[in-house]
Amino acid sequence: MSKVHLFVGSVDGAAEYASTSLHAAFNNQGVHACIYRRPSIEDLLAIPPTDTLLIITSTTGRGELPLGLRPLWRSLDDTKPALTGLRYATAVLGDRSYGKNYCLGGLRLDSVLLAFGATRLQAPLLIDAEQTNNPEDVIMPWGLDIATQQNSTAKRAQQGNH
Repeated sequence: MSKVHLFVGSVDGAAEYASTSLHAAFNNQGVHACIYRRPSIEDLLAIPPTDTLLIITSTTGRGELPLGLRPLWRSLDDTKPALTGLRYATAVLGDRSYGKNYCLGGLRLDSVLLAFGATRLQAPLLIDAEQTNNPEDVIMPWGLDIATQQNSTAKRAQQGNH
């Protein structure tokens, strides 16, 4: 059975709260999920192709990633690993009032994963703090929908092998 890996980067706790809520929803639906609050390059490279990575991150006003994701970012930049087989989606919390820095850190991380060969399951979900008071209300259906789609795809592939 496939697993969902939640890589979380939080500045003020909103991304962490949303990921914890999503993790609980996965457990209630029988989906195995793991939360990584300070994911490493080793955690990323250990994700098998049958699993799904969901990145839930906020960004600073300067468009940077939160402290918990910066070591992963630096390792990606240093090692430039081949990420073929990695399937992922990104949800980024930001504030549109920061202009060009809106969600920038999360978008850069998404672009790097794509550039290194990972498969983006859908365009990044951008959540504006000016429009959404409770990001978990947007992230929950997003994450559950992706997990459902991936499990359906895996089941069809498994049935095709029999």
